Amino acid sequence: MHLNTTEDKAVWLYVDKKRTLTASLSSTAGVWEDCPVTITLPEGRHTLMVFNPTQSSFLLNKLSFAPVIADGISHAVTDENATTTYFRLDGTAVANPSHGVFIQRTVGRDGRVTTKKIIR
Repeated sequence: MHLNTTEDKAVWLYVDKKRTLTASLSSTAGVWEDCPVTITLPEGRHTLMVFNPTQSSFLLNKLSFAPVIADGISHAVTDENATTTYFRLDGTAVANPSHGVFIQRTVGRDGRVTTKKIIR
């Protein structure tokens, strides 16, 4: 977020009408500054709302977004409602992988995608 505020404050960030994060913003002493805030979103379209729960104001003139590529290991999906698909290295889907190297793609109920390499 690129903002201007004269005091420390908290703002609420909503994603798809659900309060997802309370961000603590430090005073920029009335100067425009970038204040990084990180939110992890599943793939797809989302609605983002920045809400000021205080009586004091702040100025916000820009939001920037950057993709993050997950390693597939630190975000293991344990969702029994997850959908798992296997692919050959050329991208062709495989119903029942037997011998070879495959990519396993799992999409959880929350939309989080994980991938890992399978060698059989």
